[in-house]
Amino acid sequence: MSKVLIFGGTSEGRLIAERLSESKIGCDVCVATEYGKNLLAPGDYVNVLEGRLSEEEMKALYKSSSYSVIIDATHPYAKEVSENIRKSLAAFNAGTVGVKIKLLRFERDTKSQFSGAGLRYFDDAARCAAELKSALLNDDKNVLLTTGSKELPLFCRDESVRKRIVARVIPSMESLEICQKCGLEGRQIIAMQGPFSQAANLAQISDFNAGLLITKESGAAGGFDSKIEAAEEAGIECWVIKKPKAEPAGGKVDCSLEGAPKDGSFEVFSDFDPLFARVRELLHLGQEKDKVILAGIGMGSCDGLTLEVQKAIKNASYLFGAERILSTAKKVNPAAKSFPYYLAKDIIPVIQKAEAGKEDKAKLSFVILFSGDTGFFSGAEKLLTELKKLENISLDVLPGISSMQYLFAKAGLSWQNTTVLNLHGVQKDDWVDKLSKIVYKNKQIFFITSSFSDVQELGSELERLVSYGKIEIKVILGYQLSYPEEKIRILSPKELQGVYRPGLYSGIIQVCQATTSG
Repeated sequence: MSKVLIFGGTSEGRLIAERLSESKIGCDVCVATEYGKNLLAPGDYVNVLEGRLSEEEMKALYKSSSYSVIIDATHPYAKEVSENIRKSLAAFNAGTVGVKIKLLRFERDTKSQFSGAGLRYFDDAARCAAELKSALLNDDKNVLLTTGSKELPLFCRDESVRKRIVARVIPSMESLEICQKCGLEGRQIIAMQGPFSQAANLAQISDFNAGLLITKESGAAGGFDSKIEAAEEAGIECWVIKKPKAEPAGGKVDCSLEGAPKDGSFEVFSDFDPLFARVRELLHLGQEKDKVILAGIGMGSCDGLTLEVQKAIKNASYLFGAERILSTAKKVNPAAKSFPYYLAKDIIPVIQKAEAGKEDKAKLSFVILFSGDTGFFSGAEKLLTELKKLENISLDVLPGISSMQYLFAKAGLSWQNTTVLNLHGVQKDDWVDKLSKIVYKNKQIFFITSSFSDVQELGSELERLVSYGKIEIKVILGYQLSYPEEKIRILSPKELQGVYRPGLYSGIIQVCQATTSG
């Protein structure tokens, strides 16, 4: 069976391998180092090959396996590796009878919104390093060098400059050995996996007394914007080594080089969906079905999202959910089209219109978000029934963290023997009846509400039950769980009646036998 060969070592290479694996498409992934290998999870459809390959070794690899497609997902600055891939494939295809291996290049988007006096751009690392000594003459601060270990020798040639460098590199033995060979001491090395947030960059600028930050033009995937923002906030200059000249995205480029025939053109992609559509086409697999995912978003903050749900949101073409939920999702994926819908009658027409209007074979991903968990008093069940009636889509349901799980964890309590009472969207007459029956039979009851008025009414009913003299009750009340204004308090039934602040409430009713005094 035909396979795909990926030259990786980047986050994009890892994502491409994962996506192919999800579609049950076999792929071999070439990475240069053991560190790169450890970032990939081998499986039934992913095989990881470690080690740098020469042009001849690449040709031998092509010959050893039945590849139909090669994807170059190497780093934007790994120009030599990309050239070797193109040369070796052009030469291999020239000596092959029949169908040729196709080459696709994934080109990371490195566009940035930033410009200004604090930024200086250099065509290459050598020119940047040459300017560094004069820039440091009248300054006692250090340089935070975030270009990786490959160009480190260029910056460490001059001893006076080397002493001022703090190098941030990936935590691999190879990178650390390069740092050591360049004469850097332990206090000058930050060995951490990126990308880094603005806050993390700002903290390192402060901690290491940096007066200058040097970076590559690596795009959002490489944390470029966060570095610029941190340097700007710290009031220091940021020097940027320009990305090597890129091929036009989406176009075909002649990769014939000296001594190679002109039959080695390759296609360039900067978006995942068109890339995967092209791979399926080349493998004669037909068009991939659009995906509809129903996902639980947890309590509402970004920190409460599972990694699986984060990934779904990041890859979404369309997002649906209540306004509060969408405000969180947009922080993860601001580029997705979003609609404040959560009912089938509103969502399904949008899905159908998007599918009908597709101009290419790119797969769409629709993510419908629900608060808490999709299986815990959620609208996911009804919506799923309606979505199953649609053709040409694949359905998936992802769980989230429910308010029940969250509050019990915060309270340090176990919840497996708890009875659940739903006040959310339920008429008072319906839940009051149930409350009277379960309070005397259960020591622990979890409840969810629509608003503070539900909390007040619950307090009134609990106080009525307590007045009969057989039980005592306390309530652990959670407000705006996971948000900055989160509060968890222990209240009596009477105190519940004084709750008035708008927001999201849930709680735990704890029941015990009333004590009698002689």
